[in-house]
Formats: sequence, structure tokens, C-alpha cells
Amino acid sequence: MEYEDLVQKQHEVVGVGEKNRVVLRHQSMVWQLINVLFSESSHIQDEMEDEVEEVCEIAKRSLDSPDRSAELFLRRADFSSWLQDNVVHLVDEELGQLKGNKYLKQIFTFLTGRKLDEAVEKAIGSGDVRLSTLLSQAGGPVDIRTDIATQLEVWASEDLDQSLIETDRTAIYKLLAGECF
Repeated sequence: MEYEDLVQKQHEVVGVGEKNRVVLRHQSMVWQLINVLFSESSHIQDEMEDEVEEVCEIAKRSLDSPDRSAELFLRRADFSSWLQDNVVHLVDEELGQLKGNKYLKQIFTFLTGRKLDEAVEKAIGSGDVRLSTLLSQAGGPVDIRTDIATQLEVWASEDLDQSLIETDRTAIYKLLAGECF
């Protein structure tokens, strides 16, 4: 943590060129990531979403001594928070580049940036009630992800005419099914 503080102080020094600021920012991000992934006691940061923080507090209180699964859950929540904090500017940049009525691409971008609430709101605002309902269940039970993956497999095995469903909608379904791009 001391090195991260030093990098942060260097980042704030007046007269440092933009190129060096970018390097310092990246060093700081890497040290934060190392802390999240490899520290002996990885704890949830203050910036985490309220519901994740609440769930972790309940887990901490319910366990007298944290077991391996609780530690993995906390580390995963820390990593998720780090990832969300460090890609938010990329998500905003990509959304700014989308022009016109490309709400499916916007929803996909929201999902890749872990902005589920915004994705659901965009689907509702676009009148896509079925998609908004499906999105609202994302991150829930694994059964939902499995059901979506199964449906995609059925469509593939039955040779679904790809012109019947938008490519962006299929990409959203694949993302919800847990497929990586």
C-alpha cells in the first residue's frame, strides 16, 4: 500500500508531463489490482456498490472465522469493484461514440461495464420489456445463465435463421449466458 501511495503522490506533482502521468496512473491501477488479488486480507473498498457491501457484511458477521469460500467471495467482490472503477471511463467513451437509435449496442456496452441498472433502464426506455425483464435477472441464480445458454444452443442446433434476430441482441444473450468475447 505504501508504494501505491507514493505513486499517487507522484501523480499529483505539478510539472509532470502527460505521458508520465499516464504511466503513473497505470502503475497505480496495477498496484491496486495486485492488492485486490494477492493481499493476505483483501477487504471491500468504500466505493463498492451498497448491495455488495451489505452482502459481504452479512457474510462477515455470520462467520466466526472466515473460511476459504468467504475469502474467495470477498476477493471476487473486490476485483469486481476494481474492474468497474477502472473501466468506467471506457464505457462512457464508447457510449459517447454510439450515435442514433442503437439501444442494443448501448445495452451491451452497459453490461460490459457492469452497469446493469443502466442497461435495464435503457431497455425499458426503448420499450423492450422482455429484454428488460431478462436483464433484471442477470447476476442472479446460475440457472438463468444456464437457461439462456441452453436456448442459444437450441437455436444453433435447429439452424435458426440468423436474420430473424438482431446480431446485437444475440450478443447480449451470449453475454448473459456467460460467453466471453
